[in-house]
Amino acid sequence: MEGTPEEADLRDSGLEFVSPIELSLRVVRQRETFWVDAVVKVSVVLECARCLKRYKEDLEAEFKIVVRRGGGPLPGWDEEDMKLVPPDAEDVDITQEVHDFVLLSVPMKPLCSEGCKGLCPVCGADLNEEECGCRRERIDPRWEALTKIAL
Repeated sequence: MEGTPEEADLRDSGLEFVSPIELSLRVVRQRETFWVDAVVKVSVVLECARCLKRYKEDLEAEFKIVVRRGGGPLPGWDEEDMKLVPPDAEDVDITQEVHDFVLLSVPMKPLCSEGCKGLCPVCGADLNEEECGCRRERIDPRWEALTKIAL
């Protein structure tokens, strides 16, 4: 099934979505307990943490929840991984779980590529496109006096 960022309450997330949110569910029922395996996929535009270019990233998150209708928590399961619903419930809303797992799948340090060289700290040139020739050697000021010793 597909949905929009608005349906997953992601309009204020700060992300730019370039595809609908795809949700695949596998549900196994055991009496009044439903074991749900979910996969959420979506494409977003992120800004590279090194070179500041915008690029498209395909996000994917997998999560599991247990839905119990009319019962208490299952032993051994965290309550945050469970949804307890009334005995007469016909539908279960997992909007919050989709919202949370989409946001958790965004990398903390987005990179356009693993080999991104970033920007020159001296002149700001994009080192992926050109080598600027700036001298970028940094010497720890605490050890700088040792460079003046002639051996």
